[in-house]
Amino acid sequence: MKGTINKALLKRILFIASIVIIVLILLFFTAYATGSAILQNDFSKDQETIFADLENANSSITKIDNIILLIGDGMGFNQIEATKALSGQDSLFMESLPFQSQQLTRSLSNKTTDSAAAATALASGVKTINGQVGKVVFSNLKTSMDIAQENNMKTGIVTTDDIYGATPASFSGHALRRNLYNQIISSQLDSNIDYLIASVVSKDLTSAKSDKIAQKGYTYVDNYEDLLNIDKSNKYYGIIPTLHSNYETESYVELKDVAQNAIEYLDNENGFFLMIEGARIDKYNHKNNLDGMVSELIDFDETVEYCVSWAKQHKNTIVIVTADHESGGLEIQKNNFVYTTTGHSSVNVPLYVYGLNIEKLSYKNTDIFHMCNWAILK
Repeated sequence: MKGTINKALLKRILFIASIVIIVLILLFFTAYATGSAILQNDFSKDQETIFADLENANSSITKIDNIILLIGDGMGFNQIEATKALSGQDSLFMESLPFQSQQLTRSLSNKTTDSAAAATALASGVKTINGQVGKVVFSNLKTSMDIAQENNMKTGIVTTDDIYGATPASFSGHALRRNLYNQIISSQLDSNIDYLIASVVSKDLTSAKSDKIAQKGYTYVDNYEDLLNIDKSNKYYGIIPTLHSNYETESYVELKDVAQNAIEYLDNENGFFLMIEGARIDKYNHKNNLDGMVSELIDFDETVEYCVSWAKQHKNTIVIVTADHESGGLEIQKNNFVYTTTGHSSVNVPLYVYGLNIEKLSYKNTDIFHMCNWAILK
């Protein structure tokens, strides 16, 4: 009798648990569908607004061939002020660009974004959850790189981070979490981006992918000299271990030089879209190392200067300079620059633009995608 009661009770518990699971699944997919619809509506509204604003402010522009987007990872306004003060400069070159504003950085899940969600917003125009790369929940997002390729433009990424770092990954791949490096590398190799060059900051996984790199039509490079006689008919994927400022060692490759190589390679009659990241600004902020941050930001600013100089000599080129977020919580206290955290902050970050008139006092991080998209489709 007791065994029969226990079996009946167990069946009832299992039945109720099954109902609860089914209800939870239905609620999840209902919430997901509703959330997706809201995000799509926000995307459409934002795109319509930005497109209209840019059309009104840039009526003389009939065509844009090339887009260069520079991202100073972790670069806030106070990082710029500290760099000027410690390097003895009255201003940085990026501050001379004709159109200036600021960018709001929050992610879908948090007021303080991480690099993955921030870069995904910049690359796709969609806010996502901290830690996700090129995705919102389970959905892959179309990026500005994808749209550029659809319009027969060449595409490239240069970064002083790992090749699978959050920012390059968000422009070139898809992963549920930013630490799924194998997934990121595999999706990058399916992206068909023409030029993917990075540095090595932590463990390098690319050597394990050498067969797939070749199968996908990429020439693998592991030093700067490999790029000096570049063949425009090839695609390039690889690492330059010395790609960073001279703060750590005198044996280094400047970001500016690799940016120049990328532009020379990508330049063609159909135009190009190039994303350049100064990643180690952020890494030194996390270490609260002001001198290292300044050295990296100076290198980044020199890269901005080269890109704008190139743009001035080549019509129909725009240059957008911004950050994904601020890190270190750098503050000015009694005329001293003081880090207040080893993490990120939620403060607004700079936005400087050459070749495109922007008029708003501030922009959301997703608006940067719409600016690039407008330029690609122009």
